[in-house]
Amino acid sequence: MKNVVWLLLIGGIAQASDDLDGLLGCWSGEGQSSFEAWTKTEDGDLLGFGISWDYGGKTLWETLRIRREDDSTVLTAYPGGAPGTAFRLVTIEAGYARFENPEHDFPQVIEYRWTETTLDARVSTLENDEAFELAKTRCETSD
Repeated sequence: MKNVVWLLLIGGIAQASDDLDGLLGCWSGEGQSSFEAWTKTEDGDLLGFGISWDYGGKTLWETLRIRREDDSTVLTAYPGGAPGTAFRLVTIEAGYARFENPEHDFPQVIEYRWTETTLDARVSTLENDEAFELAKTRCETSD
């Protein structure tokens, strides 16, 4: 999956979800044709959907889920509806989360840094960073 833009949408943490609430809402890429939206379920799961238009002539989409599994918090990515790839949460602190899967070809690391108005989503191998940055926009809702 070397040429996949990981538009990350989080879903499913029991205990760590409050630490990741800064990710909730809608995000769009500055100068990029991309969009990402995250929401929280009644159970405390975070769920989302992302899409990138005209990435190398392709439209890419992805769903993700973060959930508590045994003694770990796991982000599972489903690019284009493909079978999921799991990444374990290795670091969480205010405004930062890092997930890793050293056995996966690409990415092996998924990192999020956020503030009230910005989101930096970075995917990389353990040695070589490739970044994808987003700026937050609010979702429009209809009653």
